[in-house]
Amino acid sequence: LTNTLNTFEKYMSHARYAVTGGAALAVWGYHGWQPKHVSIVCPPDDFEVIRSWAATAGCHLYPDRPDVLGLPVLPSCYAIAGPPPGGVKPDIREIKVKPLESDYQFDCLHKVIPAGLDVKYKGWLGATVQTKAVVLSLTSLLDQYSLAYVRVTTQPPSTDVAVTRERIKHAGNVGGLICWILNRMNDAGWKETVPPRSAERLTAANVPHVVDEKFWIPFIRKYPESIKLFAEAGLTDP
Repeated sequence: LTNTLNTFEKYMSHARYAVTGGAALAVWGYHGWQPKHVSIVCPPDDFEVIRSWAATAGCHLYPDRPDVLGLPVLPSCYAIAGPPPGGVKPDIREIKVKPLESDYQFDCLHKVIPAGLDVKYKGWLGATVQTKAVVLSLTSLLDQYSLAYVRVTTQPPSTDVAVTRERIKHAGNVGGLICWILNRMNDAGWKETVPPRSAERLTAANVPHVVDEKFWIPFIRKYPESIKLFAEAGLTDP
């Protein structure tokens, strides 16, 4: 994952983007699964810019899947030792690009570069993937997953039993990830900072989808233990 993210950043350092989803969770120390692809978000005008630079860098473009890039990534040993010998073929890693609706929506997301985290994140540095890529902070990931939770739990009812079961499973997975993020924000590493946990405190302003009653009320009813987790992270009943 580190090599994939650093390779992408090498080609896209001039573009506006942020790693999100499972790859971003993995950067922050989640080990529940190994992400099969890397998802990024970008401002609307940067979507074609990223595709254009990707083509220039030798990435694969797929006409039937315009939101997907095939990123050639060499084994990590060559990232350190230099150019590979002839015959060594790169792996193709899938990058999914999601343009947001507006620049404002992108600018509101809190982003960090894990390889350059400052003292506010002391206690976490050894548990994060040290990449130079731009990654969503846990605060913004929490807000994104809260929106996903609302979307999956408010879909119209289905008469298909299999579909209903899949939706329930998906909602449970997203709910579990939200609780993991909260636990991660509240773990012992933050208590080593001065002031404690100053880097990622939740407020109504930085997690607008969390404080929306469409998420907050159903979620704390389903996960009552999350009330304490939210409070420890700085957010009481909005």
